Amino acid sequence: MRRAAAFLAAAVLGGLAGGAFGAHPLVTEDAWTQDPGRHQLELNTDTIRDIDGPDRIAGATLTYGWREGLDLFTSLPLGLSSPRGWGDASVGVKWQFAKRDAFTFALKPELFLPTGSEMKALGTGNPSIGVTLVSSAVLDRWQWHANVAANINRYRREEDRARFRNVIWRVSSAVEYALTEKLQWLLDAGLSHSQEAEVTRLPMHLVTGFIYSPNSDLDLDAGLRLNRRCGDCGTLGTRQFGVGLTWRF
Repeated sequence: MRRAAAFLAAAVLGGLAGGAFGAHPLVTEDAWTQDPGRHQLELNTDTIRDIDGPDRIAGATLTYGWREGLDLFTSLPLGLSSPRGWGDASVGVKWQFAKRDAFTFALKPELFLPTGSEMKALGTGNPSIGVTLVSSAVLDRWQWHANVAANINRYRREEDRARFRNVIWRVSSAVEYALTEKLQWLLDAGLSHSQEAEVTRLPMHLVTGFIYSPNSDLDLDAGLRLNRRCGDCGTLGTRQFGVGLTWRF
């Protein structure tokens, strides 16, 4: 059941498929959008290790550049360990609403659909919403991103309504550095509310990894994420290693 609760926590925040989060392995969303008429497909898989042993998750996100500065996207998470199955799918938009000097600002609202089984803790059982305020900047070889995000979750099961928070917020920031024309190093850190209502200590994350781009339409990535998931209940945290692919067409 602890594994199921952990999956639900990740699914609610959108982290499994990158719905509310940035390009894998980043947690922090960037403000960039696709060119009009272009598509982007993101596929990723991660192994999470904690005191209960390893869990595997995967996800897919399809993005379409509807017009300049406005993307449409849909995401779907998948649990590959017990409990196995689809999580809550999401649909949303990313809108670049302002640019100033090197900075770009975007808003990313998202609707989560109850496609995952709440009985298996693969979803909430009801539609939920999320919104992320995004800022990005480019300074020579560096890129910088910052997020303030919130999810409003609606749980169908009475047990989940008693156990989990309805509103979960997150703040995070990330940097990317171009080591070469094809290879980027990244670092991402942040904190959020715990989904568990009884936990008052704020979970934190730290991510580092690399993105290799053999050409302008393909990215291959790998990253390591450290989570302090439940400080008040004795869990030191989890380690999460993942790989991903991003294809633009």
